[in-house]
Amino acid sequence: MAAKNILFVCTGNTCRSPMASQLLLNKLQQQGESMQATDIQVCSAGLFTYDGLPASAQAIEVMREEGIDISLHRSALLESSHIHDADLILTMTSSQRDILINRFPYKYLCVYTLGEFVGNEGAEVLDPYGQDLHTYRQCLGQLKLLVDRLVPKIIELDLR
Repeated sequence: MAAKNILFVCTGNTCRSPMASQLLLNKLQQQGESMQATDIQVCSAGLFTYDGLPASAQAIEVMREEGIDISLHRSALLESSHIHDADLILTMTSSQRDILINRFPYKYLCVYTLGEFVGNEGAEVLDPYGQDLHTYRQCLGQLKLLVDRLVPKIIELDLR
């Protein structure tokens, strides 16, 4: 069976999408024996960024509070190869989703906001960039709720 490739997309790939991807990977690892390590591939990228930027210090801190280390994360500018390889593309906002659908119309059936994919249509994930730790914790709380709802949907989903 081929792996399911899930791509999280945000603006700069230094806060929301790396946090979401690591939360998902952590949850999938907790699934243990019901999941094979190669069943699901998870990555993240940014619409407007440069390759190689570290995660923001606040994102690293709030994820460390969750017991997850993202200090080695480096940003990736979204490229067509990311889109081509992805079976499911999850954005943080509807405007990011719309940008992707406009740029890659052949993948429109695979692009959702994280909120809409898990059944919370209006959920836009707050952008904490440049804000204080409290704002990052709010963003993390939002992502945790959405990723908790995402895990069973991914496991059951037959992505093609």
